[in-house]
Amino acid sequence: MDAYLEKVAKLSETKPWITDEELKDVVDKVDEIRKWFEALLEKQESAPKHKDPLVKASDVLSKLEKLKKLYTKVSKKKKPKPPKEEKPKEEEKEEFADGEGEEGKAAKDADNKEKEDATQGE
Repeated sequence: MDAYLEKVAKLSETKPWITDEELKDVVDKVDEIRKWFEALLEKQESAPKHKDPLVKASDVLSKLEKLKKLYTKVSKKKKPKPPKEEKPKEEEKEEFADGEGEEGKAAKDADNKEKEDATQGE
């Protein structure tokens, strides 16, 4: 089970997008199985030798399989895609295409209005 703890430590270095909570879930599962197994072994040692064993390989393998599934799920988490940059809208592209920006646009609008007024007055 220590091998899983080592693997979890490596995951935190090699895959930083895996959250601490997800890693903690795996570590907690390892601790849970370890405590279960140690308690079972203590009971087995104190049990009479002529009784059936309390520790069954199938039980241990079942618990380890659940741990393996959890670890695999966490370790296979894909790196999230970087957020997309917002593309400027068409209107903004046109405004800044001539390099004048907002101030230049306002000045052009004022000049156009003056020209319109002058031609209407004729």
